[in-house]
Amino acid sequence: MDPTAVRRWQPASHDVNVRAPYYFIGVASRECWDCDTGSRVHGFILPPGLQTFYVGDEPEDDRWESSEEPSLVCYLAYLHPCVAVRIKARIRHYRIGYRDTTKSFYWMNFCEHCGAKLGDFETFCEPGQGCLPATAAQATLITLTKIDETFAAHPGCYSTGIELFAQMRQR
Repeated sequence: MDPTAVRRWQPASHDVNVRAPYYFIGVASRECWDCDTGSRVHGFILPPGLQTFYVGDEPEDDRWESSEEPSLVCYLAYLHPCVAVRIKARIRHYRIGYRDTTKSFYWMNFCEHCGAKLGDFETFCEPGQGCLPATAAQATLITLTKIDETFAAHPGCYSTGIELFAQMRQR
């Protein structure tokens, strides 16, 4: 098969496909698979009004679409340099790493105790763990810090709508 025929559906890691006028850095906790110790994990939660890039069947169908619900982004292949500088200055154990399971590089959490990679699935996609609470009590354990700067990234995955967003603690 000629790979150029499907190239437009295989975005480059530097292509921004999610953006927002501001964002939250969420802080939660999850157990490290390697040292069995609770470690802080961090993630980006985008506010209502964020935009995602829709790729249509034809180039003229491509467009930005707005969402009226907050979203959690993960598997970040690209993070705008301003956002990357901000997160690096605040958090040592959130940086680019390579995961054998996804065969890719992306921004991820590392255990603050032993340095093990803490993959995004267990941190952002598994209800009741990390930054995706399953109950109101779990949501109150997540702290959000609002950052009044533009957010732009290329996540491999994002959730639309975080049911317990209002129960998370905002600083």
